[in-house]
Order: sequence, then structure tokens, then C-alpha cells
Amino acid sequence: MDGTTRCPHCDTRFKIAAAQLQAHQGQVRCGQCLQAFDARLEFISDEPHPQLELHELVANAPAPVTAPPSLASSLDFSQPVPTELHGEERVVAMPADAAPVTKRGRAGLLIALLVLGLLLQLAYVWRADLAARLPASKPLLQTVCTWLSCTVGLPQSSELISIESSNLEADPNNSQLISLNVLLRNRANYALALPQLELTLNDSQERPMARRIFKPTEYLSVPQTADAGVAANQEINIKVWLELRGLNPSGYRLVLIYPNS
Repeated sequence: MDGTTRCPHCDTRFKIAAAQLQAHQGQVRCGQCLQAFDARLEFISDEPHPQLELHELVANAPAPVTAPPSLASSLDFSQPVPTELHGEERVVAMPADAAPVTKRGRAGLLIALLVLGLLLQLAYVWRADLAARLPASKPLLQTVCTWLSCTVGLPQSSELISIESSNLEADPNNSQLISLNVLLRNRANYALALPQLELTLNDSQERPMARRIFKPTEYLSVPQTADAGVAANQEINIKVWLELRGLNPSGYRLVLIYPNS
């Protein structure tokens, strides 16, 4: 028979079917506090008492006995049995071995998916640094990049690559030719991509007269070494010839730049 039962943990009453009482030896899980309990202990049948079906009073029947105020006030039958909470969220009894799917569980799954998506996005953005710091991950990153039409190059770090020395040197045989000599050093424990060199020639008032940006393929003697970058904890010497074309600079400014940073 169907009826109601009460959770001894949170005092919530809810409807329960006879089949739920027979299954699992009466063990159910409260849909409110998710605690398991024996529903048979607090079960109240929905079948009405036979006396409640009388439609008229028996003649000369004694007047009903009214309980004293102190006893009547201690029992409250005016509250209906809660069958729904928070709009469409229904409180039901479940077998004790069942795992309920709650809004909290769905929210946790959504958060986990968002965190996973964020980690994948960071791995895509920092794939070059990840491959350099964790070489074992490079094959996997390269495989993924074949699907996404991207490449896993060398990491770029203007903080870990520096200009150890530089100078402009005039050609003794041609006053319109000067050479730019640079010594770059990689202070990282892994190879770094070669930066671009931005050279600015200034006059005696430190005002710029001319500016040019040299790509690695322009300042390296062997173009194939551009893809290899600068090896870990290594130095590289650079020498570039420039034609002044009537300029008479008094100073210069040299800056390392990465176009994608």
C-alpha cells in the first residue's frame, strides 16, 4: 500500500510507494538530505481508517471528547506533506544504493568541463613553452597541431635572451659602410627562438635619423640556423653591414623584439 514516511535525519515527509518499501528491505535515500534510512519505521498508510468513512453520526452516540489545550497544541497536523521543493525540484524516495543526480552534481560537471576547456586553451597558447619545458609532451602537441593547422615552434622570451655586447664599427676603406656587431646570450635551460633586431641611428641630439628591423634570416650567416634558435645557455655572434648613404650618426639604439609577443 502507498503512504508517507519521514526522514529521521532532516524530518522531511514525502510520498512513498509500496514497491519502494518491498525493495532493498525498505532502505531508501532521502531526496532532501540524501541520507539513507529504513522507510518502514515511519511509514503511514494512505488507506483511511474505517471510522472516517461513516457519513452520519450514530444515534445517541456520546459527544466527542475534546483534548485539553495543552495536548492539542503539541500536535500539528495542519502542515501538508511536502511533495515539491523549489518549483520543479521534487522530493522523492530513492533506493539506498542509487546515486542521485542533483543540481549540485550537474553544476560540478559543468565547472569541470569549463576548467578542462581553459587548460586546453592555455596549452594551445603556451604550446611552445610547454614543449620546451616538458619535451615529452612535444609529440602530442605536434599531433594536435596537425589537426588545428598550427606549429610547435621555439619559445620566445625577451627576459631570458639578452644583448651581452654591441657596437658600430666603421669600414676603414669605405666611409659609407659600418658594421653592427652583436653578441646575444640565451640564459634559459632550453633553446629559444631568435629575436628581431631593431636598430635606430641617432644624431648628436639623440634624435632618430634612421631605423631598421633585421629578421633572423637577415642577420645570420647561415639562414638554416634561424629555425634552430639559440641553444640553451649559449651565445651567438652577429655581424651586419650597413650603408649610411650620406647619414652621419652620432649614436645608436639596439632593441630585441619578438613580433608575436
